[in-house]
Amino acid sequence: MTKATSKSKDTITIAAIITVLIISVADAGSVKIAYSQSSNTPNFSLKTLDGKQVSLESFRGKPVMLWFMSTDCPSCFAQVDAVKQLKSEYTNKLDILLIDIMPTDSSQDLQSFLEKFGISQWKATLDTDGVAIKYGIIQTDSTVIVDTNGNIVFKHLGLSDYQQLKDTVAKIIV
Repeated sequence: MTKATSKSKDTITIAAIITVLIISVADAGSVKIAYSQSSNTPNFSLKTLDGKQVSLESFRGKPVMLWFMSTDCPSCFAQVDAVKQLKSEYTNKLDILLIDIMPTDSSQDLQSFLEKFGISQWKATLDTDGVAIKYGIIQTDSTVIVDTNGNIVFKHLGLSDYQQLKDTVAKIIV
């Protein structure tokens, strides 16, 4: 194979990847809400910053919001207030797990983020189990809400509206 042919194939491959990414991002803002009778929500196993093991199973019986974020995401800074307000309204009735999906973020970066926004008591982890991929998350500041039975009842890619989050949580809190 000549250098020109190899370069041409590489260019086509890169163009194809870019096209797929553009199409994916174009659809990223759509809200997908699904209520299901049986749970096929992917399980995961992660270690929180305080060293505790956490999985989807560990939240069974209590709704959980999975917030896929990164420490340098501008919309995540804005989203913090909405998530804090939701947590204060549903104190012990809703768990929140921050999952940092940026491969370049460290545990120290995530801890600094938590401290900066006064949420260091929340469960937070780096995505070492490919949870974002399992849940189809393709951008930071995305939210998945799982009900008490482990069913996904809300999924939104990108910045979520507080009212959407509150309405969803209100439907599943018992």
